Amino acid sequence: MNESILLWTHGPYDDVAEDGEEGICFKVRKSWLSHLLPQYGYADMSDFMRHYSWDETEEILFMAEGENEILYKKCWFSGDVVSNLLIEA
Repeated sequence: MNESILLWTHGPYDDVAEDGEEGICFKVRKSWLSHLLPQYGYADMSDFMRHYSWDETEEILFMAEGENEILYKKCWFSGDVVSNLLIEA
């Protein structure tokens, strides 16, 4: 059984981001995420996965970073110069 989950959110808002930047995908443990779901109004993980917004996962990303819960993080850019920039967590 997979113990982690991959989520998407808005890309970086700093000077590193380039035009065409699409977003960030990141992975956290399901057990860590499940304790946050009630505060966002979700009944369970399936409900969350069907309806979450990138604004919510942006908050979750910040919390996960603060609690050292990021298992994987990757920025996706659509431009040719910077492509699939891996950020080691």
